[in-house]
Amino acid sequence: MWTVIGPLDIVELGLTEEGVGEWTIVERFREGRPGQVQFPIQPRPSTEFWIRAQSPHVFNTKPTSVGRVRLWVRDHTQREGERHEYEVEPPPEIV
Repeated sequence: MWTVIGPLDIVELGLTEEGVGEWTIVERFREGRPGQVQFPIQPRPSTEFWIRAQSPHVFNTKPTSVGRVRLWVRDHTQREGERHEYEVEPPPEIV
């Protein structure tokens, strides 16, 4: 993933799916902490946070596949429009 050098604050993040577009971030949270994590998020070594996101597509049933997903974050040292990106290969199949 990313190597963090020095203190870093995440001020914005998002998730996009290839061929679909931007997902809605519903929730940002950390294990063992109640409520949502607010910006800025201050990652520390061995600290994890999770997001719950919703596709812009509406399905009557569970989708059978997900395209390539790109998670992006912007830290406090970057200008609007700049960001770090991490691409996630789609799972082979959703069951």
